[in-house]
Amino acid sequence: MSTAISCLVCLEGERNIDDWEHRLEAELDCLGLTDYIFGTVQEPDKETQPAEHEIWFTQRANAMKILLATLKDEAVITTLAIHGWDRKNKDPKVLYDLIRSCIAPVTNEARSEVLAEFLAINRANFDSMASFLARYTLLRKRVRDAKFDINDDFEVIFLFNAVKHHYPVDAKHWAVAIDDKDRPLTVGGLLFKLRTIAIDKPTR
Repeated sequence: MSTAISCLVCLEGERNIDDWEHRLEAELDCLGLTDYIFGTVQEPDKETQPAEHEIWFTQRANAMKILLATLKDEAVITTLAIHGWDRKNKDPKVLYDLIRSCIAPVTNEARSEVLAEFLAINRANFDSMASFLARYTLLRKRVRDAKFDINDDFEVIFLFNAVKHHYPVDAKHWAVAIDDKDRPLTVGGLLFKLRTIAIDKPTR
């Protein structure tokens, strides 16, 4: 007995939406459900065509089940919710159209803008360490999603320069730790120190 092989992948945002769509369509093609998401299937009259309506209802539900199986990334789910995802709506085409309208492939221009904002970030432009870290973390993820390779040694110096003027006393200790040849301060280590400041001294 053969086992069906799924080609589906989870949608992870802009960086894989084209591959996600290609694989989703291939999966639906195998099951004869493509038009329920990529086309239009007219609903049969439930009173005069009960058998046809039951088939339509079941196939549409299966198409929605397949689509939902690809939505597991928390960032994607949050984005859909922000843009008005109605979870009670059972039409998979409505959900697909929402996905396509609020999650688009990353263009070269968008990639450049993300990198430019990331490289220009500075603690002085934020009212708290918490808000700085929230934006830094988001941009850091988006830079990686855009397939930019940021060297760890560069990033720790870059992050240090973004916060050092706001915390001159702490910065002296961080500078020594960064230059420690045996156990140099890493990006993760510096982020931990900054999160501690955000918690202990939010208005500093």
